[in-house]
Amino acid sequence: MTDKPPAGEKKPQRLGVREIAKRVGVAPMTVSRALSNPDMVSPETRAKVLEAIEQAGFVPNRLASSMRGNGRMIGTVVPPLINSGIAEQVQGMSDECHESGYSMLLVQGEFTQEAEEKAIRNLLGWRPVGMILQSFVQSETARALLKSSGAPVVEISEIKGRKPIDMV
Repeated sequence: MTDKPPAGEKKPQRLGVREIAKRVGVAPMTVSRALSNPDMVSPETRAKVLEAIEQAGFVPNRLASSMRGNGRMIGTVVPPLINSGIAEQVQGMSDECHESGYSMLLVQGEFTQEAEEKAIRNLLGWRPVGMILQSFVQSETARALLKSSGAPVVEISEIKGRKPIDMV
């Protein structure tokens, strides 16, 4: 699979906040506020911005938002989903995230220290605003990664004989 368009054709340009702002006749910050802080713009302006977004098929760049510290993604590590109880919990977490305006990025971990550390590193690379863990190993390295990330952590499973991570 290639990202190159056929010879003679240009690759379609992705619209950004600046292009939407030009279409509406407002500043790029106004478009950003209309999406992330709607109370900061007038209802009329927000309606115009949303209409332009709809017409253009614009999709906000969540990665850029996350890099600015405005992410709305929760990282989640769970054991293998072969257990229907785990699958039900994942569905519940996903529903709650969605209802609260967050996305959930799910990584299925394994029951090994290496796999868990890899899963946690992978998720932290996306700069989540929080983490939900239902894993059973949690090495000292994994715990140090979580603490240094600064993201709040919710631990679902209790492991006897181990101090819990600072939790929300």
